[in-house]
Amino acid sequence: SIRTGVIKDGNLYVQAAAGIVAWLEREMLLPGGAFASSLDADTVMPDGTHREGATYTFSRTEAEALLPDRGNIFWTLWDGRAAEEPGHGEPQLTIALSRTPEPGEWTALDAAFAVLGEARARRIQPARDEKVVAGWNGLMVQALAEASVLLDDPALLRLAGGAADYLWNTHWDAAGASLRRVSYRGEANTAIAGVLEDYAGVALGFQAVAVCGGEPAWIERANAVLQAALEKFMPGGQPFDAPDDDPRVLASRAGA
Repeated sequence: SIRTGVIKDGNLYVQAAAGIVAWLEREMLLPGGAFASSLDADTVMPDGTHREGATYTFSRTEAEALLPDRGNIFWTLWDGRAAEEPGHGEPQLTIALSRTPEPGEWTALDAAFAVLGEARARRIQPARDEKVVAGWNGLMVQALAEASVLLDDPALLRLAGGAADYLWNTHWDAAGASLRRVSYRGEANTAIAGVLEDYAGVALGFQAVAVCGGEPAWIERANAVLQAALEKFMPGGQPFDAPDDDPRVLASRAGA
């Protein structure tokens, strides 16, 4: 697996991919297999105030207390950049690196990041928007499926397949041959129809699962989504972002 925190053959791109996948699984994966829309940028503090980046930033004093060994490679590469949160005492810093680490430096960096991550996990966490957006998840399915082949990691294809299953079972209306744009906790919002980007993203995701996983059924499902897109968004050969009967389009026309 690429998600071991160890660079495979010294490849920093694989290291970056491992970090992205670990974050997605830890922070964004929902019980049904799809991915949440976002995490809030700010954190609600105990006194009710909202602080931008409070969960993620560190003061230099905090970082030094957590990582007292100044010989650690982390401190050699430290580049703390001030966050835009004045009025909270010592400046809170976004941790960045001053240069791209060499392959041999990553073991020590991973250890330092693990300590900082544990400290961050003990803090108040920002809220997560658990709304599932069809098009966004479709692109996630495509990326994970393709990555499973490029990185030779079947676990990524399983992640892609879980999200694809969710989209097909929750967002696709077989009777009406249409996509719902949004769902929440496994229930599609039937009042919000999919727009062109949803059909495109979902079709791309289904195609990627078919090609990378060798499952022909996903090609049939991708074709069903594409055929519906042609009928809804290109009735006269000219593409539109939303179908003519979309309530949002009708409302905008009524108010014109």
